[in-house]
Amino acid sequence: MSVPASRFPSLIGAAAPAGVMLDIVEYLKQFTTWNFKAPLTADDYRWASYQMRATLNSTTTTAQVTQRVPANWNALLYAIQGHLAFDAITAETLSITGVGNPGIQDRILMKAMNTRVDLQVSDRQEKLFETAVKPLSNLLTVVGGEPFTMNPPHFIKGGDTIQLDLSLGETTAAVIGGAYRAGVDLKILLVRNRE
Repeated sequence: MSVPASRFPSLIGAAAPAGVMLDIVEYLKQFTTWNFKAPLTADDYRWASYQMRATLNSTTTTAQVTQRVPANWNALLYAIQGHLAFDAITAETLSITGVGNPGIQDRILMKAMNTRVDLQVSDRQEKLFETAVKPLSNLLTVVGGEPFTMNPPHFIKGGDTIQLDLSLGETTAAVIGGAYRAGVDLKILLVRNRE
């Protein structure tokens, strides 16, 4: 038995009711004009999480990270989540002029608000956010942000390159503090191109 794909607007967190099989080909066809050779097998589609990260500090205030979609696969991008991790919490500046000595949560918020992210499919100069740049804090749940979700998912052609550009708004060493890893996780469904 097959259920219309429109009953399942997103695969993230969604599951077909017990005893009902979701027609994956019909589901995917609502988002793209690809010609799928049916039936798809388990080897023809898989979930992926692209982890795009770079280290930022007082001397490295910009960074670029790229991820290429495999040539024989097409990608459906469902969500973009923020990521921030201290390299060494003990290396953080203890006091910031005008701010004092912020705790860990406040330091995370400061770093996330100060980090700008710009994501695009560079082969087509196609921005993935409506605006060119977004503060990392908008995508980071630990400071009140939320993942940027796409429903319907965004199509990225096999072989295309996804480019993440990171930059710091405030470059004062005391504000930046110690080195940290910043970036995004992309939640993607890869589908083999069998045309």
